[in-house]
Amino acid sequence: MANHPPFRWDDLALLLQCQRAGTATAAAQQLGLDPATVSRRLTQLERDLGLVLFQRGRDGLVATAALQALLPSAEAAEAAVLSFAQAAGGVEVAVAGPVRLTMPPGVAESLLLPLLPKLRSRHPQLQLEIDASTAFVDLARREADLALRTRRPEHGDLVAIRLFQAKMAVMGAPHWAQSLPPMALRELPWLGWDRLFDHLPEARWLAAHAPESAVVLRSNSLPFQLAAARAGLGAVLCPEPHGRQVGLVPVSLLPHDAERVAALPVSDLWMVCHRAVREVPRVRAVWQFLVDEVAQLRAAGVL
Repeated sequence: MANHPPFRWDDLALLLQCQRAGTATAAAQQLGLDPATVSRRLTQLERDLGLVLFQRGRDGLVATAALQALLPSAEAAEAAVLSFAQAAGGVEVAVAGPVRLTMPPGVAESLLLPLLPKLRSRHPQLQLEIDASTAFVDLARREADLALRTRRPEHGDLVAIRLFQAKMAVMGAPHWAQSLPPMALRELPWLGWDRLFDHLPEARWLAAHAPESAVVLRSNSLPFQLAAARAGLGAVLCPEPHGRQVGLVPVSLLPHDAERVAALPVSDLWMVCHRAVREVPRVRAVWQFLVDEVAQLRAAGVL
């Protein structure tokens, strides 16, 4: 058996962050290091282990077969460290203290914000920290306690529950949309995503069904797109319950184009947390509150 230098937890954290972030620069931002330090430490780690863990190229860091074989053990070790840290802090019994939630801005504004007074009334000792952004937040490293995401996570020791599904719709301001005859998708003035979000399913769909010249406004914020639609600037593609919550109505479309919208995949919203913190009382309380409240909204036809 080869004699390897002692393996440090920092090395494991570096390895997992590089795998999750996909580039040394993104991993450095998450770890609070500079990219050169991350690259140097990663190279040294590969030398110590005698393994090539990543292929480096224009697309960033791509995990090799050797790393894929090590990932289950690495994630199990990470979970054990986090579980130990939780136990070392003592057994929590009260619903009190900070709970950090991360979610897209639109979800924070339209879904979470109206529920916060009731949550605070029920658990007045909670301290809520809301990260309303599209940035990647690593639950395994306790960068947040709970996440609301549009996709179910595929990696890590995470617990996930789908809160709801919503169909997509083309929507606009009532005074604008109701003045239009049935329209073709390509004839509408569109409010779309900034180019940095071309990978989103909604952005890809719009690019396939409307010409570039039809997009009259682009933004990196769904709340801003909805506000622009509410002001009568054009049509926006969004989950129908979300649009109705902010006062929008469906735009009347020609039958063929209405079928194209109906064929869009539904929009999911998942709630996710790391298994190690799922039963912490303050996290469990927020989790159950959101599950119950969303179920009531669904039963009432709001979602």
